[in-house]
Order: sequence, then C-alpha cells, then structure tokens
Amino acid sequence: MGGTLLPPPRAFPTPRVRAPNTGHTVGEGVALTDLTMHKTALTKRDGRYITYYDFAPPGQVPPARTEADSLTGDPLTKGPELRWNPLLGEWTIVAGYRMDRPQLPRQDKCPLCPGGAEIPSSFEIVSFDNRFPGFVRGAEKPDMPSTELYPVEAGRGVCEVLVYTEAHTGSFAELPTEVIYRLVHVWTDRTRDLSGVPEVRCVYPFENKGREIGVTLDHPHGQIYAFPYIPPRIERELGQTITAERRGSCLFCDIIERELHDHVRVVAQSDHFLAVVPFYARYPYEVHLYARRHGCAWLPDLSSDEQADLARTLKLITARYDRLFGFSFPYMMVMHQLPASASACWHYHVEFYPPYRSAEKLKYLASVESGAGSFLMDEYPERTAQRLRDLEPADVPAPAVRVR
Repeated sequence: MGGTLLPPPRAFPTPRVRAPNTGHTVGEGVALTDLTMHKTALTKRDGRYITYYDFAPPGQVPPARTEADSLTGDPLTKGPELRWNPLLGEWTIVAGYRMDRPQLPRQDKCPLCPGGAEIPSSFEIVSFDNRFPGFVRGAEKPDMPSTELYPVEAGRGVCEVLVYTEAHTGSFAELPTEVIYRLVHVWTDRTRDLSGVPEVRCVYPFENKGREIGVTLDHPHGQIYAFPYIPPRIERELGQTITAERRGSCLFCDIIERELHDHVRVVAQSDHFLAVVPFYARYPYEVHLYARRHGCAWLPDLSSDEQADLARTLKLITARYDRLFGFSFPYMMVMHQLPASASACWHYHVEFYPPYRSAEKLKYLASVESGAGSFLMDEYPERTAQRLRDLEPADVPAPAVRVR
C-alpha cells in the first residue's frame, strides 16, 4: 500500500481572518504589564551580525548596546557548499570547519555567557550569526567543480544562534513563561528578517537540548537555519497538504479534528493550540503542537493571544517532560512554518523528538530507520500520551506581560 493515501475528502474549511493584535488575557483580576521590544543590530569584527533584544515598559529606554563581540578572529574564508544527492534528490550541506566547534567548554570558557567570546556584556535575549555555520550570507562559489551528475552550489543562507538567557545553567523548561513569551516575539522578528534575505526560502527555528542529542554547549540556547531551499521533510509535508487541498480538504484541520475526536492522544489543549502524541509518532514521547486556527501558517500570523498561548503551552510540555522520568529531558524541538516562497493550506506547528523511550533506554536510529527510512515505534502513542497528560503541572498561567 502506498504512502500517499488520504482519507475521504470533506468540505474545505472557510479561512478565518487573522485575529487582531489587541492583547491577550490572563487570570481574572491580574493586570498585564505592557512592554516594548527594543532591537539593536550590530556587526562583529569578523563581519557576522549580532542582534540584541531588550524589553522595557513604554517610555523607558534600555541600556545602549555598542559592543558586538570579544573575538579577534578572522572572517570565515571558506564557506559551506551544497552537494546534490542524485539518488535521493536532495542537498547535503558540507562544512568541514565545523569539526573545530568548541566541545562542552567549562562555564568560565562558555562563549554564550556575558563577557564570553560571542557576547561581551549582559543581555536579555540575543541572536548572532553562527561562527561554525551550515549556511553563510553571500557565500562564495565553492572550489569543488559542479557537474551534471553532481551539482555543487554555494551554501548561501543564514545560521543564527539564539541565546535565551544569560544564565549558564538551567533549561527552556525552567524559563519563566514571561521570558518564553518574549522569546516568541524574537522568533517572530527573526522569521520576518530572515525571510527578507534574498537567497532564503525557508526559516527553521529549533532547539537541540541535552548531550544525548549531541549539543556542544550547555548554555540554554536554540538556533535558526534560514535555508536557501525548502528542506526535504517540510517539502514532503507541503506535497501532502497540497494534494489534500486539491481534493477539497485542509490536511492539518483534518488531523486536528480527528485528534480532538479520538482524544486518547491529546496531551494538552487550549483555545489556540493542540498538543498530541500523533497517531503516526516515530518516537515514544514525540509531541506535535498545532496552531488550531486555519490560516495561521507561520509565526508572524500569530495574534497576541496566540503568542501568549504558545509560550504557555511550550512551558507546559517541557515542564511535563522533565517530570516524566525525574531528570532534565533531552529533545529536539523544531518549528515547521510555511516557507515564504510557498503557497499551501498550512498550520504552524512545533514538533518535539525526545530520544528516551524509558528512564534508562534511548531510541537509536539504527539500520531500518537510517538505511530504509522507516521508523520502528517501541510503544503505543495512546499510552505515552496518557502518561504525559497525567503529569503535573496540570496547567501553566498565561504570561502577565504584553509586548506592544
């Protein structure tokens, strides 16, 4: 049986207009604190960009940002290259200098701490071009010759590091909801900015958490890859949604409707978001978080209420992960948003891929997963969803701040 079969079509949902950004609500009697986001973009000595994000009440001006870095290194002279795989029809990114990345340095050598190699002073949230990138703005043509069988292209794009906090220890799950809410605004602003870079076709924010995932820095941070092409996984999702749309259906609306109907795989739900261990999960504790509103396709589409609810729900999921086995739970958190260059019936969604299948056992991608491309799932999604659903916290308050 082929992998392109779809359920019977249903009436295509009428697109709802975007909700106005009038502000979100919190608990009864709780006053919201208004904040303004201040953005300072600077250039490092080696030509890379760094952007500081500060948040302050209206009328207050945060400290001036004038220092870009503490590095004295030279600009990257040999950028990444893209090599075409004719068997799979996809690009491989080749960046040999990434072998020189720092490997779990001590806190006093951490490049992400204030005064470290990358960030010279105190900060709230900061984004900067990765020193060991998979893509480089304006990368030069590679030395490797391009042929008809083996095309080679310059790895033009952007790779950014996004530092959540100046605190060296801790994790995303331990951030206050208000900080995660500010981070949602930063993700949104970076998405807008990077989508405007001429060579960029897809903006992909993500976080690798935990040494089991392969992180090389312990300081809480994420990354953003601005791809010069639509990456294979998102391209396949696009193909499936376009096929469903031609048959008169929104695939994401169908999935949300079915998960709400079955309910056995639901981990958390709200007016704006639905978190589930999907019917087709590949990792035992994989969670997908869907924007429920039809037409909410990427981060800039989120209303203020949806931004606050996204922050609250991300906090809820990651906090429950940490309670699952009693330790800080590693995962890959990836954001799938509609590429600016694409047109499809799409819902913004976040996917979590945790490697643990029990407190002592990891899920390895072995021969069947890596060589054949088919995942073996070690547990029933309905069971793992129940375990996550029953964990504390039962709920997380909405952030008590509002960014104007």
